[in-house]
Amino acid sequence: MYDGYRNRVYKNPYALIASITNPLYSTGSSIQVQGGARAEGICLIKAEQLHGYRIDKITGNEVGVIETKEKGGKVGDVLVNIETYQQIEAIIKRDGKFKINYKAYTEEIRNVCKKHGVACESSHGFRWSYAQRRVREYQKAGYSYEEALQGVSWEMKHFRSSITEHYLG
Repeated sequence: MYDGYRNRVYKNPYALIASITNPLYSTGSSIQVQGGARAEGICLIKAEQLHGYRIDKITGNEVGVIETKEKGGKVGDVLVNIETYQQIEAIIKRDGKFKINYKAYTEEIRNVCKKHGVACESSHGFRWSYAQRRVREYQKAGYSYEEALQGVSWEMKHFRSSITEHYLG
């Protein structure tokens, strides 16, 4: 039965991000692929949303924590690598906030995809790439497939594990 979903993952999201010329947009894409945030969660980040560092209980790595509010008003933490977190901190220190124009951001992604000869899945393709990687990280940490689906679902601000299955293509 067709449920309307199709695989929107970027096979090599970091190559696309490396080709983005605007540093704000490459940082925004990094947040999405590292933490699974929706575009609406990364278009405006203020200092009070930065929650410092902690150890990711799944990977054991130190990460930066950004609180985002996304679809349906759902609030939660997005975990990013230290370098990305420090970039956001520096931008907020310099500009007072991290802010990107969604239309220009998605246009940049479209141009980069065209340059690389890949189908453009807009910024949501980075979220798909996140979901696939994160499920594998959960399983590597000893979680069952079902536990991995549910954990990633919560991280992506969903409730049902079945939603995560859509992201696995």
